[in-house]
Amino acid sequence: MLALKGLIKFLQKLLFLFHGNTDIERGFFVIKELLIENLEDANVTQRRQILRLILESEPTAEDVDLNRMSKMTENFSGSDLRELCRNASVYRVRDYMRVSNAKNSVSAVAPVRTVTARFTVRPEGDIISTDTLSDDDEFHDALRPITMEDLVISVNKMKESKVRTGSLFMTPLDMD
Repeated sequence: MLALKGLIKFLQKLLFLFHGNTDIERGFFVIKELLIENLEDANVTQRRQILRLILESEPTAEDVDLNRMSKMTENFSGSDLRELCRNASVYRVRDYMRVSNAKNSVSAVAPVRTVTARFTVRPEGDIISTDTLSDDDEFHDALRPITMEDLVISVNKMKESKVRTGSLFMTPLDMD
């Protein structure tokens, strides 16, 4: 999408050459002019709606501010916003892998600890556990939600990439 938008900015018209295969059309070229309208980037409201739609199926932290994100992502297309959210989600997976690798390296050195569980056998033959989890117990095998920090880091990396490729021009500084 980004390459197409860059092409549109440089070319106002695109010419296609068509060459027929029949004897009558052989050697006869038809030039068809295709006008391409400039696609505009999404405005703040549209970007906020796009972000809400993308992130509604993902666990997000309470500190995620879609209004701030929509203002930070000026000149971002819908596919850019999708990539931004994907990158932010990858950051939480990386954190999870770092934590699990750190735990594995510690457990490889630490002695093995055995845990005994208590079970009760009912007269019907059902086996139930008498060890119950409290509400304070934490599950460490789940991914954390996407935070505002993940999104901001992703925006900054994408802006840096866009500047390097020439897709996003930095605003000129007033030196006077």
